[in-house]
Amino acid sequence: MQSPEKADAVGDADVVDALGRVLQSAQFTRSPRARGFLAYVVTETLSGRGERLSERTVARRALDRGPHFDGRDDASVRVQAGRVRKYLEDYYADEGADDPVRISLPRGSYVPSFER
Repeated sequence: MQSPEKADAVGDADVVDALGRVLQSAQFTRSPRARGFLAYVVTETLSGRGERLSERTVARRALDRGPHFDGRDDASVRVQAGRVRKYLEDYYADEGADDPVRISLPRGSYVPSFER
């Protein structure tokens, strides 16, 4: 018999399905940057590279900032993370209210979490 912790674990395929639904939502279809940001951080996390997600890596790889990106002078990653959090909140309050898997982006981190 599986432990309750294992039974509630979210598999990669479930996360990919959930990501697809989120990215097709009204909030995300209107914002290519938010789509790219969320897709990048989720994909990197599922690939085992979540610990490498930093403001600099997200800026360069998801938001197409140049190699000289400096978060002290450019708040674009923090601003986009806030938008993604808000869009996710809106999605789960409306279109995704019955979604079996929820993706969240905890404050202070660019590593998403997944839960049933």
